[in-house]
Amino acid sequence: MGIIPVRLTVRPSQDATGRKAYSSRGQLFDAAVGDRVLLTRSITPFCDAARTLLADGIDPETKIVMYYDENLFASLQSTVGIAAKLTVTESRGKPAFSKWRPYVHAVSPPMRQNEVAATPIAEVDKSSPRASP
Repeated sequence: MGIIPVRLTVRPSQDATGRKAYSSRGQLFDAAVGDRVLLTRSITPFCDAARTLLADGIDPETKIVMYYDENLFASLQSTVGIAAKLTVTESRGKPAFSKWRPYVHAVSPPMRQNEVAATPIAEVDKSSPRASP
């Protein structure tokens, strides 16, 4: 018996007013496997969900099948390992799969928990008359 395929269901993300949500790059989607929400507000839910599943330790050879909302027909299918290596880009005005590259942030990474804060909090002088309530 082979590995059971992952059934990924995608639905349009909603904005605060309940309408379909969009980013500057296109419509946003939420993705779930059963009752578990894998991601929200993604423009490439199939590929992003595959990377999430891979990071969770799923076998890269596991088949992943995407269904749009409650549709009975599969929209996309691949293996988790292959889909995780892809993203969707525009080519001649049409969407196309291309090699995924991790996003490199242009800002500094967050401070580690064990480092001192950049701006120390001032200590209250308890002998001062202003310190008492």
